Amino acid sequence: MMQPSKTFHTSTQSFIIERMLPEEESSIVISYHVHQTQYGSALIANTRKGICFIAFGDGVKTLEELEMRFPKGIFHREETELQFSAVGAIDQYGALSVALPLHLKGSDFEMRVWQALLQTQKGMLTTYGEIARTIGAPQAVRAVASAIGRNPIACLIPCHRVLRADGKLGGYHWGIDIKRKMIDWERASILR
Repeated sequence: MMQPSKTFHTSTQSFIIERMLPEEESSIVISYHVHQTQYGSALIANTRKGICFIAFGDGVKTLEELEMRFPKGIFHREETELQFSAVGAIDQYGALSVALPLHLKGSDFEMRVWQALLQTQKGMLTTYGEIARTIGAPQAVRAVASAIGRNPIACLIPCHRVLRADGKLGGYHWGIDIKRKMIDWERASILR
C-alpha cells in the first residue's frame, strides 16, 4: 500500500504525491481552468492539496472527463497558482524551485505504475513490459497499459514516453500528434 504522501524527483522536476482518500471524494472542491501550453489547450485542475487532473484538448470534453472522474466534486472555474506552476512544468520553463504537489485518485496498482512513469528520464522511452518489470509485475503488461491509460496527469506523469513492444508509438489518450510532439520536444531539449 502506498504511503499517504511521497516525494519523487525526476531529471527536471520534483513532485510530492499524495493519494486521494475515498472519504475525500464525497465533497472535494476542485478548481479548474483551461490554460495554453506548448502542446495546446490544457484543462488543469487542482484540489487544495495539489494538481489532480491535466487533460489536453477541447475544454468541454476535458471538463466532462474531469466531472466523470470526480462525480461528487464541487467545481469552481478559477485560475490558481498551482495551475500556473503546472503550466510552467509542462512548458519546461526549468526546474521549479519547490516540488509540485499532485493529489492523485487511483488504486494501489495504478499508483505504482504512475510512480514508475515518473522515474523514466526525459528524452528516454520505455515500453509497457519494461514498466511492468519495474514494478515487479512482469506478467501484468495489459494491466500496466490500462493503468497508464487512466493516468490523470497528462505530460507531467509521462505516459507519453511509453511505446509498444514493437517500438511503435501506440495510442495516447490526448492524441498521437501530441504524443509525438512531446517526445520530439524532449529529445531535442536534451541535445541543447
